[in-house]
Amino acid sequence: MPQGRPDLAIRFEPAAAADRARGRPSTTSDIVVLTDSEEFQSAIQQAVTAQQRVWRVPTTDQAADLLAAGRVGVLVIDTEFVPRGAPAMITQLSFEFPDLIVIVAGTHDEVSQFAHLVGEGLVY
Repeated sequence: MPQGRPDLAIRFEPAAAADRARGRPSTTSDIVVLTDSEEFQSAIQQAVTAQQRVWRVPTTDQAADLLAAGRVGVLVIDTEFVPRGAPAMITQLSFEFPDLIVIVAGTHDEVSQFAHLVGEGLVY
């Protein structure tokens, strides 16, 4: 039985296999995962290519430092770990890093908190 958050189902197709099946090359930008969960980071790591680094960071400050250093193209936010101010943080990051892809993983109860950001194209 899979471990991790019982309220959050994570199912990823390994990216390298998916890219090969679609005839596309894999991307090589790094991924920052804002969480304290090793299981969550591991699920992300298994879903990406070997060329992509996955950085697990416990604070928004550390995430911002990695984003500012460059080469990071994706930020994955675990809503169980991020404070209620996440929507404001995401809005600010979108201004500072307009090419950044932000993915929010959370429960159905948290959807309303991020719905307007999805509508604006700031969150996937």
